[in-house]
Amino acid sequence: KVTHPTLFPASHYIAFIDIKNSGRIVTSAAYTSQPSKTSFTYSFPVNAGDGDILEVTATCSFFGSKTSTLTILPSPLSTN
Repeated sequence: KVTHPTLFPASHYIAFIDIKNSGRIVTSAAYTSQPSKTSFTYSFPVNAGDGDILEVTATCSFFGSKTSTLTILPSPLSTN
């Protein structure tokens, strides 16, 4: 989910989303607008396993970016 408030989603929008897995870019997407004026969701298939660290960066078409991380924890149902 991306939250990027704008009055003009066709000209001021999230232009890029990059996803890294443990420091390596695994997915990169470019956009020319955003689907709403506030929050929206994009889905990306990513191969990840226990202990991997996913880092997602959303970059604005005008200025700035924001990065969030997610660590993949072992499933409580997995057995060792």
